[in-house]
Amino acid sequence: MKKRTLLICFLIVSCFSYSQIYFSSFPEEKQLIGRNLSTNKGLIKISGEVNNGPYYDIDYDNWRSGEPNNGPPAENVGAMFGNNSILQGQWNDRSTNNTNPSYVEYDLEATSLGDFIYLGQYNGHSYFKNPNNLSWEEAKLEAESSGAYLSSHQTTEENNAVSAMGDFIGWIGLYQDTSAPNYNEPEGGWKWVSSSDVTSNYSDVYVELYKNSSLLEVYNQPLSFSNDQASFEINIEINSELSRYSVKTYATNNGEASLIKQADDIVCGDVFIVQGQSNAEAPSYNGS
Repeated sequence: MKKRTLLICFLIVSCFSYSQIYFSSFPEEKQLIGRNLSTNKGLIKISGEVNNGPYYDIDYDNWRSGEPNNGPPAENVGAMFGNNSILQGQWNDRSTNNTNPSYVEYDLEATSLGDFIYLGQYNGHSYFKNPNNLSWEEAKLEAESSGAYLSSHQTTEENNAVSAMGDFIGWIGLYQDTSAPNYNEPEGGWKWVSSSDVTSNYSDVYVELYKNSSLLEVYNQPLSFSNDQASFEINIEINSELSRYSVKTYATNNGEASLIKQADDIVCGDVFIVQGQSNAEAPSYNGS
């Protein structure tokens, strides 16, 4: 007879980012939650942090196909293709040891800025080319010494407009923060050097718990901020039974609630490992 092994297991989710909201704990789709033998219940843990201040995370991406790939490592800064390429406006992650010219952004309307080459204007900001082939860090310092910064495109529209101004591949203000809560290779932790203009006012996080597709309960946690940071933790007990649970997590920003993340088909029960031949029997039992 054939020997067989049955193993049922589950994984804990890694950090997930939604602009200014980071999840440090959240269930997976189709996750099995282990039950507490004394209560016959399992625990769904939802926790993370909310930032109400300026934020630098990218709200969209325009990576070239296959990028970012961190290859060869470490590639943790971004360059953009200009209008002389079929890849216009697309990004590529590169090493800080590479050298390129750069796109420079100035917060006011101006047609000259030091020795930089004027490119154009968009939404009240002015854009320039630094023609010097520099590392990303050197280009960043040169831009800042002129009262500007490496071009940071908060919207797809801005990205398209600036890429149409230049005919070169150059550094932009895109970098990977390896200390960010959502950092992972190759796609996590990417930020702009300049913060978004969007004003946020998150007030609470709440979770809807569904059992077999029917709303069972709502768990709400008001946010208490210190230095624009607030943490949240919502623990939900579910029964160990033949039921499918789902959770939908919302955040209220400026009075408007938005669905942030959800997970379906969560069940609570035990993990069994049966090892041996196909006619194997358990040597002992506990309970019914």
